Amino acid sequence: MTPRPMTTYALRGMAAHKRRLVSTVTAVLLGVAFMAGSLVFTDTMRASLSGAFQDGERSTDVLVRGPVTLETGQGAQHAPLPAALVADVAAVDGVAAVAPRLEGFAQVLGADGEPVDQLGGGAAPAGAAWAADERLNPFELVAGRAPRGADEVVVDRSSADNAGLSVGDRTSVLTAAAPLDMTVVGIATFAGQDNRAGNHTVLFSPDTADRLLGGNGTVDSVAVLAEDGVDQAELARRVDDVLPAADEAVTGSALAEENGKRTNEDVTFFSLFMTVFAVVALLVGAFIISNTFTILVAQRTRELALLRAIGASGRQVRRSVVLEALAVGVVASAAGLLAGVGVARGIQALWGAIGITMPQGPLVVSARSLVIAFVVGVLVTVASALLPARRAARVAPVAALRSVAVERVGASRRRVVIGVVLAAVSGVAVVLGILGGLVPPVLLGALGALLGVATLAPVLARPVVRVLAAALPRLVGVRGLLARENAVRNPRRTAATASALMIGVALVGSITSFAASGKQSVTSSFDQEFRGDLVVESGAWVFGGVSPELTAALQTRPEVAAAVPRQFTQARVGDGLTQVTGWSAELDRVFDVGRTAASARTLGPEGVALGTSYAKNHHLALGDTVTLTTGSGASRELTVRQLLEHTDWAGGVVVDRGTFTALVPDALDTSVYVKAAPGVGAATLRSVVDAVAAPYANAEVRDRDEMRAAVVAEFNAILGVVFALLALAIVIALLGIANTVALSVVERTRELGLLRAVGMARGHLRGMVRWEAALIAVFGTVTGLAVGLFLGWAMVFAISQQVETAEFVVPYGQLGVIVAVAAVCGVVAALLPARRAARLDVLAAIATS
Repeated sequence: MTPRPMTTYALRGMAAHKRRLVSTVTAVLLGVAFMAGSLVFTDTMRASLSGAFQDGERSTDVLVRGPVTLETGQGAQHAPLPAALVADVAAVDGVAAVAPRLEGFAQVLGADGEPVDQLGGGAAPAGAAWAADERLNPFELVAGRAPRGADEVVVDRSSADNAGLSVGDRTSVLTAAAPLDMTVVGIATFAGQDNRAGNHTVLFSPDTADRLLGGNGTVDSVAVLAEDGVDQAELARRVDDVLPAADEAVTGSALAEENGKRTNEDVTFFSLFMTVFAVVALLVGAFIISNTFTILVAQRTRELALLRAIGASGRQVRRSVVLEALAVGVVASAAGLLAGVGVARGIQALWGAIGITMPQGPLVVSARSLVIAFVVGVLVTVASALLPARRAARVAPVAALRSVAVERVGASRRRVVIGVVLAAVSGVAVVLGILGGLVPPVLLGALGALLGVATLAPVLARPVVRVLAAALPRLVGVRGLLARENAVRNPRRTAATASALMIGVALVGSITSFAASGKQSVTSSFDQEFRGDLVVESGAWVFGGVSPELTAALQTRPEVAAAVPRQFTQARVGDGLTQVTGWSAELDRVFDVGRTAASARTLGPEGVALGTSYAKNHHLALGDTVTLTTGSGASRELTVRQLLEHTDWAGGVVVDRGTFTALVPDALDTSVYVKAAPGVGAATLRSVVDAVAAPYANAEVRDRDEMRAAVVAEFNAILGVVFALLALAIVIALLGIANTVALSVVERTRELGLLRAVGMARGHLRGMVRWEAALIAVFGTVTGLAVGLFLGWAMVFAISQQVETAEFVVPYGQLGVIVAVAAVCGVVAALLPARRAARLDVLAAIATS
């Protein structure tokens, strides 16, 4: 027998039994669609950001900028340049034009008086100076004119559309100053796009920008256009000759390369985040593929044995199974690529639904991404079928004499040994990690536990299912008894089917428990540490905030005993980058910071307060000195004068507000914490604070209950995204349950016929099949939740090494809902197989051999 007839046999076998592989094809399709969608999504982000950064500088031949002050997650920060330097650069031989660049926070309000952007979603609405020379201006007017007066602005087209603004309309703009009433005199696009990399921009005249955006006689950089025939490198050398030694002149080509690198760094987080969920979906699909082919090989034992009996070698039989898997992988992966474009759109919508700002632009479908997703889908499918194919090759010709399918039902000794070793090593790692306060061993131990439970699943299946179904016979009679026995008769199959669901549920359970612990920890620390009455929140966590003038207005009101603003920035403290918080001397009036007894009463302009854990980790003590450097290049040597026990809200590195303002002159307040004056009731205080905050549309006033609710809402928004992404893995796992039950119905045709022959009603037969599926689903869910809780605890332990109030919380209600939903989904997954089982012809089924 030659390989060609075996290929024909494999393809004809698939054509004759299409239905048995439908769910396997679907599982591969969904996994590939998610991977392709993730890759398309990240390619689209990369292209949009790259276009925004590079197209915006397309006419810049040389960029003049100050020295690098900080390297942060948002890229390198440079020191500002004195505005007087612009004239020196313009006078350089070969310079055709210059455009000083200046940016800062500015947020436009819509026609309804509400901000266009929500700062809590990572939006970075910016204000910028309008460049007079259109050749160096990345913004192009599509309506109106450039801003000239102090009360005139140009907004990008996206802002105009979202805010409902047109040329000539009046609107408010929020900056570091008080809210400003401005006239929209123009609408512009950025390098042909409606906005700049998903963020909105308000453009002022140069003088107005200097006044409102914290220029104070400085600029961020200077863009230079070369005269015709002047080389970029040559012009950069000429410009560099007139610059102070610390400043630099960068060529346009070098800037483009730098922006491309920055784009990749910006997209890395989303790329890794989405890849994790794509891998989970494919891993779950791999369980289903392997299980499906294992069952098919068992059901076709006689067929494969006959092939061996008439001369087929074990290699040829193995090849036929692999060819079948290859065909499934190719067809399903190709279909998954088409579905991936829709998945990419869904991912964009998902992030946008929780307010995360995404760059705008058409989907970018690259050949590289499609090839990667296709190849991974095919390889996963074929690799998952290799073990069943190997078993098929071992079928002996004598098996053709048997009248039943043969499949191993017990766990192998090797599997048991590997599972026990994984569990033991995981336990040791966790214990050592806890005793030493080390995070990596605990996290590795938790991961090892997941692998150990998955390996030992066939050993656990029989006893766990019997416990779960102990009361089932009493509740639903013989249907429950038969369902239980069917589920435990082949623990390998039950475990393989449930393992796919177990992985998905383990991730859901770990994230659910981690989020519940996070909610409890944050709200608990707020209740324990907050001494004030109200909080004015801007929601900013990356960029922006509310004008310090709001705080000044609150401090003048007699109903307010204290209005304590918080400012923060990233800065280099010593040799490390960290978040530095600026507070006024009244910090302890609104927060219990747990100042140690030996600490000084005040910080003063040369003092810094450190959290005790931060000080311990960086080997610092009272009286030590540290150097603090901000993004503007400002630096100051500070003495450690206070140690704080409670830093969840105050921050691990705290300086006086005066010091902070000197280092970061244009900083906004992210929050203001308010305490009522003696004798002032809650309602009176709220009305006063609401009235003062009303002009600042990005400021939201909250009491204690509203702060707790806001914390819960933020966690729930993140949970919503994670659960939506994990939902695909759960769907694939449920498809696996449906597939296994459907194939087992085919395998047990004669058995089901006999049950009908001895009097079992169709309804009872359907119920038996549905209950069996529900038991498999609940087994996968329960084991998954057990592992998930362990993973969740490990993550909380890691956080607890930095956050003193972190404590592990078990969300019993939510976990109970997960189990109930899984059981219902298991029943739903078995509806069609149960219906087919009930409709079997009794005589034909009994006659099946």
